[in-house]
Amino acid sequence: MKKRKIFIWAFMLSLVGFVAGYVMTNSVRFGLCVDTLKMSDASCMLFFERIANPLYYGCFALGISFILLFIFPRTLTIWKYFGYWFIPLAFIILATYPNPGAGDFLSPDPSTLARWISYFYATVSIVIILSTAIIQKVKKDSKQFS
Repeated sequence: MKKRKIFIWAFMLSLVGFVAGYVMTNSVRFGLCVDTLKMSDASCMLFFERIANPLYYGCFALGISFILLFIFPRTLTIWKYFGYWFIPLAFIILATYPNPGAGDFLSPDPSTLARWISYFYATVSIVIILSTAIIQKVKKDSKQFS
């Protein structure tokens, strides 16, 4: 039961990060990047975009993982090996990625890269958690019948 409470709090924290990322992504709409002449400040917008997109997409992917871990708490021991190495690696990639400006497939802009990394993380997390839950269920059922 203690694990489930931790997953609920982690989900709530990821929800806060998701909302903060959304607000920073729309910094002009929320009045965070407006100078005295009521024009948007480009350097402020670039700063918020660089932080907001990984936060927005990353916290969404983390939220999916925490919901699944809440449902299947016994899969944590397998999933955490993936989470422990992928989350710092994704942070390093997003923090050091240059801003190429082309935005095509071979040199995506940072927001596209953040979206791709988050989709990959969510997909792999879903596969790991659900496959581990299925394997554990099959093992449990096979022990019952033998």
